[in-house]
Amino acid sequence: MRCRTRGTSACVAGVIALLSAAAGCMYLQPGLQRRIWDSYPNSEPLQVSGADPSTAGQLIYQQLRLEPRISTFLAGHGEPDTVQVLGARLAPKRFLLIYTRSGTGQSYRIVIDPSEDGLIARAPEPLPTSTPEPLPTVAPPGAKQTGRTHKPEPLTPPTNSCIPTAEQRLNCPIDHSRADCRVFCVCTPPFEWCR
Repeated sequence: MRCRTRGTSACVAGVIALLSAAAGCMYLQPGLQRRIWDSYPNSEPLQVSGADPSTAGQLIYQQLRLEPRISTFLAGHGEPDTVQVLGARLAPKRFLLIYTRSGTGQSYRIVIDPSEDGLIARAPEPLPTSTPEPLPTVAPPGAKQTGRTHKPEPLTPPTNSCIPTAEQRLNCPIDHSRADCRVFCVCTPPFEWCR
């Protein structure tokens, strides 16, 4: 590059600006690369175990296994039954790996969070088990009806201005029947698990 018309300092400043722009592009390039999971924002659970290797769940899991910070951790747990991608299209993604092992009685999930250095896996958490509610009793034939009927309690907005906790934001889309999740259905706008 030759600078004849302006002084040497202007030429040096131009070269420095050009090199800075190139370095900035090289710095941003990894963040701008699309990953396979960018095509599945806020997905439903995608089948991994027993699925064809070309399916979305398998492709996402194989890409997760290539991440240096979590590859050994994931290898120790084996292939999950499902993987779910949580996060908007261009936002950092959180992953929910579900392991339901019917033979061993162990059912757990692993949450993988984004960080500045890559992905970080949390310790396995047991899956919430739902206990069946007792069936309503039916009065025998000929019994006198009292005229009282069961009315569900009206939902009242939470006292904390419709802001769910981090745990509720993670668990309510999965188990939306919980009482602490249903109270957010009266908020405006309603949360995704209320639809």
